[in-house]
Amino acid sequence: MKQIDEQTIIIIGGLLIIKEAYKEMAKVISIKAKQALYIVNVKRIEWLLTNL
Repeated sequence: MKQIDEQTIIIIGGLLIIKEAYKEMAKVISIKAKQALYIVNVKRIEWLLTNL
């Protein structure tokens, strides 16, 4: 298991805001944390299905 300071950062977007809205924030976080960072786009239907 990776130590917490070595883990990849994931931003989950897509419920109300498109993933492009997170790009600038993601860039800053990635630089500050010196970690890989991914923005994952989740569609509204996928969010809704998590409550089933």
